[in-house]
Amino acid sequence: MKQFLSIRTIVLLSMAGCSAPQASPLEAPTGDGVQVFYFHGKQRCATCNAIEQRATEVVNTLCDSTLTFTVVDLSTAEGAAVAANFEVASSALVLCQWRNGQPVQHVDLTNMAFASARSNPDKFKQSLTDEIRKLQQ
Repeated sequence: MKQFLSIRTIVLLSMAGCSAPQASPLEAPTGDGVQVFYFHGKQRCATCNAIEQRATEVVNTLCDSTLTFTVVDLSTAEGAAVAANFEVASSALVLCQWRNGQPVQHVDLTNMAFASARSNPDKFKQSLTDEIRKLQQ
């Protein structure tokens, strides 16, 4: 698998007061975990905004220190470099599983995200939660 240049937001998680703050770019994870990437362009539609909102809600609800949420702006050079690692060219939702600081696999949930983030948010949240849990095993 390609070497990852990672933009990553460290998520401080707990049910009471969980939040997924946006942070400056950081190095790749050094341990095990799952990283949720939301890629977006400069202009975002209502569905793109819903994907970010719902994904943030899921990450905050799971409150797991091995789970991180990263919002990547494709219009920046750094964002484009991260997107190239996943062969992402437009808005996307991708999960990456890390083991010992190395990317092991990734799951592209873009089709599910666009199909359900606005029209069926419960389905979106359940599908994302299920996929995260699979990668955490």
